Amino acid sequence: MHHPFIKQTADRVVYCLSFCLIVVLAITSADATQVSSQDWERLHAGDVVIQSKKIDGQHRVEAAIVIVASVDDIWKVMLDCPNAPLFVPNMRRCEVIERADDASWEIIEHEIKYNWLAPTTIYQFKAEYIPQELIHFERISGDLTHLVGDWKLISVQGHSDAVLVQYSVYINPGFFVPKFMTRRALRKDVPDILRALRDRVQSLQDANTDRKD
Repeated sequence: MHHPFIKQTADRVVYCLSFCLIVVLAITSADATQVSSQDWERLHAGDVVIQSKKIDGQHRVEAAIVIVASVDDIWKVMLDCPNAPLFVPNMRRCEVIERADDASWEIIEHEIKYNWLAPTTIYQFKAEYIPQELIHFERISGDLTHLVGDWKLISVQGHSDAVLVQYSVYINPGFFVPKFMTRRALRKDVPDILRALRDRVQSLQDANTDRKD
């Protein structure tokens, strides 16, 4: 995989959905090569690349972004449940209900307000982890009928400080909403998730730099 990388541009701080993280398969460089050269140009410019796909009969929304940071820094933000409401404006609460002894999975409860769903939504999901590589999340109880998705973190070859973050999600809100409307809302909200993640990572990096200075 050979692709140039241009310094990422800053985006506005945006609101992000609160369904989190992910089951777990090995990641290979083949995942990143699925990104076209045209999409890489957009990623270099700081854009989010997004598309809809049908996977196992489900219409999933998939998106990708490049973040200039270490995988470790990004991973820490993704798993920082207590502080998630600080950069997820519509999230009221994030609470870890249960955790595996080896930290390979967590049961997490979110309370959040989705403008396109219900005034307040509370649900629990199981997040399973391959550290610094993959998270798979799936709803186990609560207001949503179905929620499943994945995060993948892939280092950009030739750039040790750049990571391709790929996100895939399917959601059924549990009451009648035309599927095309759900997908349309996700196509707007999912990019906001990725931008909010990038902004949070960058802000923490800047804070650390200031403290060192």
